[in-house]
Amino acid sequence: MFCVQCGNQLKPNTSFCTNCGKKVVYPEPDFRKLNSYEIIEKYITTDHTDHPEIYRFSHYKLAEFRCMLSSLKKASVIADFSIERKKRVNSKFSYNSINKIDNTTDFSKIGNFVVVDTETTGLRSDSDKIIDLSAVRFTDFRPVELFSTYIDPKKHIPNAITELTGIDNELLIGSPTFPQIQDSFSEFIKNSTLVFHNARFDLSFLYYAGKAIDTNTQCIIDTLDLAKKYLRDDEGKKYSSYSLEIVCSHRNIWIADAHSSSADALATGLLFNEIIKEISGEEDLSKLL
Repeated sequence: MFCVQCGNQLKPNTSFCTNCGKKVVYPEPDFRKLNSYEIIEKYITTDHTDHPEIYRFSHYKLAEFRCMLSSLKKASVIADFSIERKKRVNSKFSYNSINKIDNTTDFSKIGNFVVVDTETTGLRSDSDKIIDLSAVRFTDFRPVELFSTYIDPKKHIPNAITELTGIDNELLIGSPTFPQIQDSFSEFIKNSTLVFHNARFDLSFLYYAGKAIDTNTQCIIDTLDLAKKYLRDDEGKKYSSYSLEIVCSHRNIWIADAHSSSADALATGLLFNEIIKEISGEEDLSKLL
């Protein structure tokens, strides 16, 4: 390799040119032209520790995440387009957090769960609507199946939401309304332990959409509450934020396509695994089964 400033031949693994003294800028591969599996192979088969400028850890982790998401079995989303309206909700949503997980927990009983995430037109569950819904099934702490669908909110999507999620009204043309996929979604999550990041938010939107989940009979776990309780930085201090992206970044979970419900659901499940590792003190979750 030669210095782009003066043309001097560079020694391997050097950071500065011995001739002109300029910092060496290594050309970075165009990762956008590679699929995720190729990125992982390049990272693993290259001496990336000597060239961190080229083979970045973040590229590898993002590729790993995309591969994991794309490899999930796709559950059938059955929409009944004969359904035109949902039943009117007359009562206010209420929810009591359920997080009975500590070092006395029998972890062998919580390795199977379903993570649910929604993207919405805004923050008010009584007036805003779900536009993207996903659920990822974990079996023995491993993600295995994905239920995912766009939802037609029958209202305009604000520009700020489009900028955040990439979802606009044109993208949702032909998508079902929530009542049209409610039975299919209910069947997927039936009898499962449900995991959310900020459970109150997603549960309230599901409630006003027409899906009231009985938190007295179905176990609800909130990784937001658990992360605040158990996760700290290397100095033992609380994180600056406990948003999904920030907490995941502290645990080396790099979310590809954040703010899509499928990616956020997978990330939440992986974060739950990290919390279980922290509480149990066991890095290999298979030993807890």
